[in-house]
Amino acid sequence: MTTKHTPGPWVYDGSEAGYIIFNPNIGTIAHTSVDMANQNANALLITATPELLHDLKIVTAQLRQIGAVIDEENPELSQDMLDALDDIEVNILEAEQTIAKAEGKVTP
Repeated sequence: MTTKHTPGPWVYDGSEAGYIIFNPNIGTIAHTSVDMANQNANALLITATPELLHDLKIVTAQLRQIGAVIDEENPELSQDMLDALDDIEVNILEAEQTIAKAEGKVTP
């Protein structure tokens, strides 16, 4: 199952009483009202979500391409480079799991 989110852009408007997160062309997505001290930060993070997901997908795809080229063209890499590639692979897998979670492909 793939979950479709409301497309961006997401913007917010509000005050100390709470923020409304919305797409100007579609309507309200969410309201914040949990901790007044954190509402602005929460609203900023929420409104960045569509772009973050989009950018993370691009970066993980590009890193996979780089890894494939390095593996194919440099069979004798130094141990430091191999260790760095292993670390990148772990980070790519974590990012792909986060993407799948955001798209509803895995249970959180």
